[in-house]
Amino acid sequence: MTWRLECPACGHYGSVRNGGGPGKVFACRPCGVTVHALNKSDLEDKLARLAKKIHTARVINKVPAEIRQVP
Repeated sequence: MTWRLECPACGHYGSVRNGGGPGKVFACRPCGVTVHALNKSDLEDKLARLAKKIHTARVINKVPAEIRQVP
């Protein structure tokens, strides 16, 4: 089963699917972000932490140009 979550890096919706073993994998094609987690809540926590890190990096202007350009 797959579902979609918003990518914290670029704002597009990436797909969440079952990993090869136990766990979930989030992948966003436009920016290339991939996050592996053990379960859905762990995945959501990891994406939230990534969003905070990206927000902080944008504030201090340390984000690569290809991620900084949000359409």
